[in-house]
Amino acid sequence: MLVLTRLLIISNRLSQYARFSTCLMNVVELFYFLGFIGSALAGGWLLGRHFGTLGGCIGAGLGLICWGGFVWGINLLVNKLDKLYPGRPTCRRGKCNAKDYAFRGLKDGCVQLQCRCGDNYISSANRFMAVDEAGIVHPFMTRKHMFAHWQKDDSTQRS
Repeated sequence: MLVLTRLLIISNRLSQYARFSTCLMNVVELFYFLGFIGSALAGGWLLGRHFGTLGGCIGAGLGLICWGGFVWGINLLVNKLDKLYPGRPTCRRGKCNAKDYAFRGLKDGCVQLQCRCGDNYISSANRFMAVDEAGIVHPFMTRKHMFAHWQKDDSTQRS
């Protein structure tokens, strides 16, 4: 149940960034729904062929258990990758981790974030920039690709 709740929270967060968020269901929720129904139908059909109605009911239950195991495994993999390669660096003060940032909006194709400390940041691709109180953007952290670790951005280029 906890895994399902977490997946729904993640899909709701993803739907905030999607243009079609006014729909009744986003793409991630549709994937989970179709997998849920498909696993029950496949399990019921496979065991129902050989063991009749009772086999079909048991097969549907086993199909749902297999789907739950698959979703649990995906969730475990995503959590491990998130810990190894966080999507956001630790804040300037060293107090906030990747999950401590709050979404503040989109501007010019960049995501505006704020950490728990109150510092503002702009994230663009593999670059993370700090915004001071005057609104001036300063280089903060960068990485070469999605699975690289964050490193200090020593460039003088301001965006």
